[in-house]
Amino acid sequence: MQSKYFNCTSRDFQNEIIALCAELVREEISKKVHETGFLAVIADEAKSSKTEQLCVCIRYTEGLQIKERFICFVDCSNSRDAAGIVSGIKEGLQSCGLKDIPIIAQAYDGASVMSGHLSGVQQRIKEEFPFAVYVHCMAHKLNLVLVESCTVNREIKTSLNAIDKLYSMFAEPSNHCRFLMMQKTLALKPKELVQQSETRWVCKYRCVYAVKSQYAAITHCLKEMEEEGEKWSVEASGLYHHMTSLRFITSIVILEEVLKSCTRITQKTSRCKYNHGRCSRSSKEPENTSPALQRGDIMGGNMDAGEKVL
Repeated sequence: MQSKYFNCTSRDFQNEIIALCAELVREEISKKVHETGFLAVIADEAKSSKTEQLCVCIRYTEGLQIKERFICFVDCSNSRDAAGIVSGIKEGLQSCGLKDIPIIAQAYDGASVMSGHLSGVQQRIKEEFPFAVYVHCMAHKLNLVLVESCTVNREIKTSLNAIDKLYSMFAEPSNHCRFLMMQKTLALKPKELVQQSETRWVCKYRCVYAVKSQYAAITHCLKEMEEEGEKWSVEASGLYHHMTSLRFITSIVILEEVLKSCTRITQKTSRCKYNHGRCSRSSKEPENTSPALQRGDIMGGNMDAGEKVL
């Protein structure tokens, strides 16, 4: 008979092990929360593939230490109204054995279905837990401010649109290979362009920084593509002349500095140890000017195309 070996590579077997580990973690979290006697709820929904998932997290204390823990995802594809989301939150708490623990605070985004004072999620939770104070997530507030501020400035909007076009152009295999080779030719540290996120505007810092640090490689590639007269020559010509304009260079420099500060604040508002007071004091602390600005090296060193403008 042919012998069979136990190698633990089955997908079902591995998923079962993960599920058992998750259950042990949830039991430990439940034990700590029961010792505290109350908790705060943090929830947000997001689309994953073809399903809508509700992410449920909790906050509690161990002594004077604030702890923030993710407990589960809940599928809310069939019911994304306030009643369905409240049901999902309760289902998530119940899966961790926390259904009867008093809720003293709740934090969501500012969407009407979550923040509505008549029949929103926060109001429905308050009906069952009257002391559950609703807090609009600080990171979401900052995101909304950035969205609104960028929509009223034409130059910033145009520059962000140009970055989108750059990503689309260099995502094409032959153009991407050209871009990588140009980075090697110019002795630049390899760095990929990043696609922008429309829902998390603070993530645009990575996009802007990538364009700014690879400015020389990008403009060289665009110039070559323009002169070849091939498939991408028209788009490359337009992007090249836009990127070498003073308006674009100024916009990118300003965006990089502003978004860097916003990213720093957002990261702190997302940490469990930071409260409103600490974030406010931290945002007012002086920040050193970036070394690039101190050197006058505003576009990463090689300014071949930009020098003609500046």
